[in-house]
Amino acid sequence: RVQSQLSSFLEKQRAEFPRFNLLSNEAMLLLFSYEGRPKEAISYICHSFTGLKDLQLEFRNGGENQVLVSMLASMGEKVNLIKEVPCDGHIVDWAKDLEASIAPSVQAEFAALLASGSTSLELLHALPLQLGVLCINTEVTHTVEEA
Repeated sequence: RVQSQLSSFLEKQRAEFPRFNLLSNEAMLLLFSYEGRPKEAISYICHSFTGLKDLQLEFRNGGENQVLVSMLASMGEKVNLIKEVPCDGHIVDWAKDLEASIAPSVQAEFAALLASGSTSLELLHALPLQLGVLCINTEVTHTVEEA
């Protein structure tokens, strides 16, 4: 009976946040045992996102509030989150907020880099590698379309 209830709980969490399907049952249990302790939960959350290595957590209001402020990709690229993610509630809630914040953060950084007018070589030196390649591909496509 306990096993059945545990399986039901895990299924409910995975239905609420499908990325948790990337975690084993054991990892899920450990993740939820860190409710209220985001620093310990971060490594499990990162396993839910392909290519995400780490998240930077900062304390606010004298340590009362914890927020995610940036992400680090598996190849070392750092992208600041344009909308900080509060980690004071349930893990599923802030995991959803993180997921909603990732794409706009990458898009904003990409748009700023394209608008900077930097050369391809400057972009490769200044950017996270994946964004640099994307910028160069966009630049080449734009040049071909104009020709």
